Amino acid sequence: MVAETLRQLGLCVPLGFYGVGPDEHFLIERLSFDLDALAEPHAGYGGTDVVCQVDVDGIRPGAGKPLRGYRIHIRFQADGAVFAEAEGSARVLTPAAFAVIRNRRTGPQMRSPGDRCRWIPGGRRAPGLGCV
Repeated sequence: MVAETLRQLGLCVPLGFYGVGPDEHFLIERLSFDLDALAEPHAGYGGTDVVCQVDVDGIRPGAGKPLRGYRIHIRFQADGAVFAEAEGSARVLTPAAFAVIRNRRTGPQMRSPGDRCRWIPGGRRAPGLGCV
């Protein structure tokens, strides 16, 4: 729950408070957390109110856009006791920059949906196999 909440708040805060557009992409660079098992709330009947205190720093503005990167720190509290702390950092990428990173080939190429030919490492069609 702690890591997923960090991820979700790491998306929500820049979109809601730093002018990042919905077409931008996020690249998580670092994610870590500490959990105090003795202070962690115990699930009973119904829900547990958890308060997340969020601090953002390390703001890196980008040319022509409000935010290029940031660090986020979160304290998780239940019943007034801190039971976890998490932090992470991320970069904000334009759709074009994200496409470059997403399409980078480092190993055997994956088949695209609808591509009926077999591939071998290096992105070449396997000789003699033809299409299936």
